[in-house]
Amino acid sequence: ERLGQMYFSKNHIASIPPWISNLSCLYNLTIPNNLLTTLPDELGMLTNLSRLDLSGNKLAFLPDCITCLINLKRLHLSRNQLLTLPNEISSLQNLTYLDLDGNKFKIM
Repeated sequence: ERLGQMYFSKNHIASIPPWISNLSCLYNLTIPNNLLTTLPDELGMLTNLSRLDLSGNKLAFLPDCITCLINLKRLHLSRNQLLTLPNEISSLQNLTYLDLDGNKFKIM
């Protein structure tokens, strides 16, 4: 529960387990270059998260739970398969950095 940072680069991770919500002190979650296609709703319970790096995965959409990350400052989503973003992403008032490079957006 006191864990603050997790790094899982290039590990062939296909899913984030629901128990991630137990890591309430987590402020940096870095999972780039894996095989993620979806994110669990439990991710939204990580309200202390200030940096989330999901770049280089296979995400086609972001779940609504992403808007529950009220302390999120940096969101790395480059090199995924995103077609759109949820409108509610604008509610992330602390977000200062959003990387969307290399996705499949048709309309912004």
